[in-house]
Amino acid sequence: MNTHQKGYVGEQIVKLRFVAGGWNVAKPEVEGRYDLIADDGQKLWRVQVKYADAFIGNAVHVDLRKQCRGNGVSKVYTQSEVDAVVLYVPKTDKVYWVPVAVFDGMAALNFRLFGAKNNQKKRTRLLSDFEWVGSSTG
Repeated sequence: MNTHQKGYVGEQIVKLRFVAGGWNVAKPEVEGRYDLIADDGQKLWRVQVKYADAFIGNAVHVDLRKQCRGNGVSKVYTQSEVDAVVLYVPKTDKVYWVPVAVFDGMAALNFRLFGAKNNQKKRTRLLSDFEWVGSSTG
């Protein structure tokens, strides 16, 4: 699959999981900084979806830059544009909710599938800590 196909697949799976979890989902008619509007019944969330299949060792790497069409410039996501990045990770077949406070203005993130062998916890993000289970806070 190419990048666009992966993005489409990830978006469809995230929409399906949201709807199965009782959320309403809308797709903006005009392309913008977020892919979906997710409604949990209490709040509307601006969600950017990422198909995350790039691994470095036992960590999934997520590029948080979006290429601007035509000019080759890339931009990162900020809290003024999105509320969360939602990852679909095919290796685990799960969806992960990453709130904007975790990535605001960052170009990339890495999430470990397993804890470090030396038990290091500082500056370590476990993917399982972000697993989406249908709540509005991730």
